[in-house]
Amino acid sequence: MSAAALLPNVEFDHEFDIRRNTMTFIRVAHFPGGTREQYHAIDEALGDAVNNAPGRILLAAGGTSTGWNVVQIWETEDQLEAWVQLHLGAAFTKVGARGYPAPPEISDFTAEDLRIAP
Repeated sequence: MSAAALLPNVEFDHEFDIRRNTMTFIRVAHFPGGTREQYHAIDEALGDAVNNAPGRILLAAGGTSTGWNVVQIWETEDQLEAWVQLHLGAAFTKVGARGYPAPPEISDFTAEDLRIAP
């Protein structure tokens, strides 16, 4: 999917697909000791909500030598927090012991520049 399709209300430099001064909200969550299986248990518990996330631009997840990382890019922090409150807590409760062994280490920031490959 093109950057223009992902962000229909943004004007792009068509040569580079650069979104400047975005105020786009980014969350990086590291789950120490987390695994692919735990991630997929949460994903399954989320059901349709995993793909029905108004305002989410990107979701990327993968393992590291110390656990599991989830990176999300949202149009606004409020949209992320609303989705978390509505869906994520219930999914964590639903999976119980099949979920992550420890709370995430969270790093949030607002993007000054977001470049999306055409």
